[in-house]
Amino acid sequence: MAVAPLAEVPESAAAGATADIYTDIRHAIGVPMVNLVFRHMATVPGCLEWAWAQLAAIYTAGKVADAAASLTAAPALRRPLAMSAAALAEAGLGPGEIAAVVQVCAAYGRANPMNLLGLKVLQLLLSESVVARARRKPLRGQPPRPPAVDLTPLPPMLDLARATPEQSDALRALAMQLHQGDTGVIPSLYRHFGAWPRFLTQLRFAIQAEIDAGRLFAAAEAMERDAHGAARLLYLECPVVRLETPTAETLAALSGLIATFPVNICRMTVVAHGVLAALAPPAPA
Repeated sequence: MAVAPLAEVPESAAAGATADIYTDIRHAIGVPMVNLVFRHMATVPGCLEWAWAQLAAIYTAGKVADAAASLTAAPALRRPLAMSAAALAEAGLGPGEIAAVVQVCAAYGRANPMNLLGLKVLQLLLSESVVARARRKPLRGQPPRPPAVDLTPLPPMLDLARATPEQSDALRALAMQLHQGDTGVIPSLYRHFGAWPRFLTQLRFAIQAEIDAGRLFAAAEAMERDAHGAARLLYLECPVVRLETPTAETLAALSGLIATFPVNICRMTVVAHGVLAALAPPAPA
């Protein structure tokens, strides 16, 4: 039996404080969507509010973005996936659809490493001692809001409850490939491509070639190792935010995300940058 999808509060259903935090997240990260890690936090009363209160300052000050850019600079994370123009055309993608794929992968290629670091900072915050808290050197004053960014909406994510069998099978196969099993988590990036199931199948074959060659998972593991040190430096700059102790439900939700999401965030970052390298290679210097 298939595992039930991970609970989330979709952006279209967000209201009140959740909607306000979603807006802050989009502007702080500089992307037009809110990632699943935050959408899942929103299902637990108080969880998203607690986590974002702890992280907001280092995100809005640009500290997380700078650290994420360094984290993803390695050539191994930017190896192009094997995707030919002929195969893309066969999958039903013309220039407009390819531009949409590039837009999605650019957004997730930016947001994923930032959220990886955010989770690791939360892990440090949840485990810190009074002595460790005293060693922090927090940002001083009100952190500046990042410069305006292009928040042009991405192609809509497929509603999993309304997916056709072809769409559902293609998404589930990609998710199981990434997670090496059925976890109930369908990466959001893939859901933006739900209208093109033949492209999803082509993408799965291209990713499998990198997995079989031993490159994709190795690059993701190296990224996660590097993230530990980067997160430690970010943690030391987090302001001491005095909130009520997280509830048991909040702790359980955050612990679950911290335990399961980082490795898959890293893998999806490699996928996003691999698509970008294939479809939107950098201009020559």
